[in-house]
Amino acid sequence: MRYLCTLLALIIVSSTAMARGDVSTAEAAQMMKKSSTIVVDVRTTAEYAEGHLYKSRLIDYYKSDFWSRMALLPKNATIIVYCRVGRRSKDTETKLREMGFLHVYNMLGGFDAWKKEQRKYEK
Repeated sequence: MRYLCTLLALIIVSSTAMARGDVSTAEAAQMMKKSSTIVVDVRTTAEYAEGHLYKSRLIDYYKSDFWSRMALLPKNATIIVYCRVGRRSKDTETKLREMGFLHVYNMLGGFDAWKKEQRKYEK
């Protein structure tokens, strides 16, 4: 019975995280296998040049046209947003949901977590 309660709690926590739009790097990597998934890097140009996820689009969070460029993305597409550690991307994910985006996810831990886990990336 205790095992069943623990399992149920884990399922609830996992589904709540997905509802909020947070995904782990492993979940993001799986989602990125679909060619229709859009990956958006919201770091600066300098950060992007140091390395970035394969096929990611750079839309700099600090640029004045950031929100207008984000608004051009298709609202029904699956979008993964990441930054260095997750603060800018979480803010972006939250606001995109408020703007009517249906399938937008924040990659927990950002690019730092991706690199720490020794996942492949481009330079």
